[in-house]
Amino acid sequence: MRFRLRLPACNHTLSRVYSTALQWPGLENGQKLLAHEDFEAIENRWHMEVLYSCKNVPADAAKQYVLPMFPYPSGNLHIGHLRVYTISDILARFYRLKDCKVIHPIGWDAFGLPADNAAKERKENPAKWTAKNIVSMKSQLLQLGCQFDWNREIRTCNPDYYKWTQWIFLQLLKVGLVYRHESFVNWDPVDLTVLATEQVNEHGCSWRSGARVVQKRLKQWFVKTSYFAEELYNELDKYTHWADIASIQRHWIGPCDSYRFSFKLQKDSGIDFDDFVHIHADKPSDLIYGRLIIVRRQHILNVQGLSQVGDSLLAVTAWNPITQRSLPIFVADDSCFIDSEDARLVSFNDPYCQTFAQKHLLSQPDAALEKLTDAEILDLAKIHGCGGYKTSRKLKDWVVSRQRYWGTPIPIVYCSNCGAVPVPENELPVTLPDVIDDRVYKKSFSLAEFTNWRSVKCPKCFGQAERETDTLDTFFDSSWYYLRFLDSRNASFLCDTNLANANMPVDIYIGGKEHAALHLFYARFMSRFLSSIGTHRCPEPFARLLPQGMVMAPTYKTAESGKYVSSSSVVTSCGKLYDKETGEPLLETMEKMSKSKQNGVDPQELFAKYGCDVTRLLVTANVSPQSHRSWNLDGLRGIQNWINRVCWVVATVVERRRSTEACEAEAIDATTEAHLKESSDYFIRQVTYHMEKSFLFNTAISRLQGFTNVLRKCAVETVAGSPEFERCLRSLLIMMHPFAPHVSSEFWDALSEVPTLLRGVHSAKRLPVWEQKWPAPDKNSAAVLVVQLNGRRVAKIRINSEAFHSLDGKSALEMAMECSSVKAQISQKRLRSYRLELSPELGGRLLLQVV
Repeated sequence: MRFRLRLPACNHTLSRVYSTALQWPGLENGQKLLAHEDFEAIENRWHMEVLYSCKNVPADAAKQYVLPMFPYPSGNLHIGHLRVYTISDILARFYRLKDCKVIHPIGWDAFGLPADNAAKERKENPAKWTAKNIVSMKSQLLQLGCQFDWNREIRTCNPDYYKWTQWIFLQLLKVGLVYRHESFVNWDPVDLTVLATEQVNEHGCSWRSGARVVQKRLKQWFVKTSYFAEELYNELDKYTHWADIASIQRHWIGPCDSYRFSFKLQKDSGIDFDDFVHIHADKPSDLIYGRLIIVRRQHILNVQGLSQVGDSLLAVTAWNPITQRSLPIFVADDSCFIDSEDARLVSFNDPYCQTFAQKHLLSQPDAALEKLTDAEILDLAKIHGCGGYKTSRKLKDWVVSRQRYWGTPIPIVYCSNCGAVPVPENELPVTLPDVIDDRVYKKSFSLAEFTNWRSVKCPKCFGQAERETDTLDTFFDSSWYYLRFLDSRNASFLCDTNLANANMPVDIYIGGKEHAALHLFYARFMSRFLSSIGTHRCPEPFARLLPQGMVMAPTYKTAESGKYVSSSSVVTSCGKLYDKETGEPLLETMEKMSKSKQNGVDPQELFAKYGCDVTRLLVTANVSPQSHRSWNLDGLRGIQNWINRVCWVVATVVERRRSTEACEAEAIDATTEAHLKESSDYFIRQVTYHMEKSFLFNTAISRLQGFTNVLRKCAVETVAGSPEFERCLRSLLIMMHPFAPHVSSEFWDALSEVPTLLRGVHSAKRLPVWEQKWPAPDKNSAAVLVVQLNGRRVAKIRINSEAFHSLDGKSALEMAMECSSVKAQISQKRLRSYRLELSPELGGRLLLQVV
């Protein structure tokens, strides 16, 4: 069957007012290919629309909160940044085309050690250094074509942000989840600051400076992250789609199989020691039967200058408020402890401490106390404020004190009469002092240098006092920023509760896999705490994670000192690598791109050489977002060829449709139309699945390239006169838009200036590509069942869509056995097993095993 279409005759060449960047279809030399200057012209023409275009969506549209981890403003973007922000922008554009209400904010994790170090090295104000870097990096994000909600932009170093960071600290303090305690801390001798356990690598070195960490005694502020350990651990069972990230979190937290209590310390005379000891017990009833406490040899109590009395007995005791007894404290070998616990309550039947139990436990528990149930013991512990929550022995509390200037000031005042006093909430924020004297730029650059700022009146007794000079760990700043993005201009609260309830959790959280233990755990803890005090309803902050693999590149370092050198300093001689300046032999390894390792690639060079869209495709094609990738330009030619193939198809349509003669379309074969429709349904399903479910954007790009090839092979008559061809081409350009927003806008606009063959789209086609709807496959189109025999494809069966969704294994096997190709392969063999796998988006597979 053949049919003909009649188009209205008009001379578009004469009447058209061009809005495109190029003169369509008369491209250079009639080649219908894009030259470098064409890419420049297209990006210059469409850049503002790509950055700031908007689409009206229904008021009741589903929300999609797409959040990339915000960057530290170090000065310039690196390829890892390009990768994560391209990924988030692709998803945000995809969901806008799906008519979702998209939240896609960006901000700056602006406090941090590099700014302090820059201040010391260059005598440059950290605030000015940070602001200058933000301007530079924001410019590069705009060059990348990222469509962020800039009206939501935040900087953690702004007082209107860290006011609420300080408020959160005070709320934790109110409920006993923040405490100050002397302990051994991880001290970085290069950066002169404390590191959390999570910031020390497996070699005992600082994650940032690389220096070997030493143990130092300091009085520090801790957050009791162990309090929510059991909830955070158990909640991971609901997040099976987090895959290996859930495993990393479980490993970090550890199994929650003990109860933690805090007992006050007393001297021999019974006077309080103004300190406490955290202990672990297997079960609450151990508090009744426990008669002594043991600590590890490296415990702070063993090296704090306390005199020992007899056999490893310390000169302090711990007060058990449940039994009203003082418990002696002994020093024991590591073999007496479970996991990384450093203090343990010992009872008569403790299997780990029989030696201590037999030698020192002489008295029996009180008969009346033995009648207490575990629940009653925990209630008593709560009344006495000594803990009693189930937690992990492995997880340590979070040290949040940092000895530096450029951070959130801890809102505490020390008074000789009142002790540590919280700053009243109506006096927040406690702002950083201005740097007006170069003398503070010394090696120990910290708030302790600002003597005038330190001096303050006590909020309680109004006597003379001093401010806390430590600042908060930057992970504290970033533990709640996902809430602030929802209401970034709110001066009266960190986030309106209604807004938080309506928009949390984050639907897709995108960032480096290396943050799976530290930042992710702290963010989950903080969201759970804030939810517990009523700021929002949803305790888990992130519904889905898209962990981004690292971008790797060759590094060269000296074999002797491990110093990194740039690739420009490397020479080869007799198959070996040497530093051309010093002659030292070099080792070559693949490592994460980093300025410190001198193996980075300047994104500015990519923008200048290839343009924005090609750069975006370079960082997303070939390798899945979740995988590490070795940086190279191997996929460049394929990307450019693909764009040119799409360009050729669009130019051919424009050329044919614009001429008066072409308005009388050729007769189109119905078989061709059916083939195009089937191809369209297949590729739309595939691309949508990989955008929405698997996040395999490299596979989505590959499918778009396959779709392009189908259209490229069509006869000129089909290009000129097939409605289904036009529908396919429009679908291709819409699906191309999230990846290459500039060229897809140009191609769409060129196509929109010629007559359409599609009914009912005359007004829609005049709208730009970003205001279109993401294409959907025909609901009634046939689904494909692939039959595999011992891993090899032997048949492809098309099934009615309704029948496909109700298909079971037995019915699928019967269909397969009716196929001649399956019969031929399976004859005279025995069917060992079969398994049916169905996917609404991708179709089905019937896996046969024969012997």
